[in-house]
Amino acid sequence: MLKFKENGFTLLELLAVMSVIAIITVTALPNLTSSQTVALDAASRKVEGDIRYAQSLATTTGDEYGFRTIDDGNDTTYEVYEVASDDVVESPYDHQPMQEDLDESFPGIVFQNNESYDITFGSQGMPNHVDGDGSLEIENDDGEIKTISINDAGLITVE
Repeated sequence: MLKFKENGFTLLELLAVMSVIAIITVTALPNLTSSQTVALDAASRKVEGDIRYAQSLATTTGDEYGFRTIDDGNDTTYEVYEVASDDVVESPYDHQPMQEDLDESFPGIVFQNNESYDITFGSQGMPNHVDGDGSLEIENDDGEIKTISINDAGLITVE
C-alpha cells in the first residue's frame, strides 16, 4: 500500500486562503488614503504653519508681518513678509527667504482660487488686513479642498 506524507497544503486549502486574502484586499483598498490626499493635508499644514509664523513674528517683534500668495501664473507660490519694508522674511530653518512654491514639495497642489491672498498681523496677533473672507483654499489634483481660515481674533483653523 502506498503511503503519502501529509506535510503540505491541499489545493482546496490554498484556494480558501487566497480567496480570503482577495476579499480583504478588495475591502481595504478603497479605504486607503491616496497620496494626493496626504500631500494636500501636508501642504495645508505647511501653509498653516507659515501663516502662524507670520503671526508669531508680529506678536514677538511688535511690527506688522504678513502672508501672501504670489500671482506667478502657477497658483502655487506664497511668501511671509515684513509689511513696513515689504521684504521677504528669512526662514528660521535654512536662513533662506520664506518664499515657497508648493509645487516643489507637493506636486499637484495649488491654491484653489486664482486671486491673490494677503493677510497681515499686528502686534496682538490679530489680523489687520485680510483679502476676502479670511479663508484660503488649497486643492489637489483629485479636486479635494482644504480651507485655512483666520477669524477676527487671529485663530487659524484647517478644515
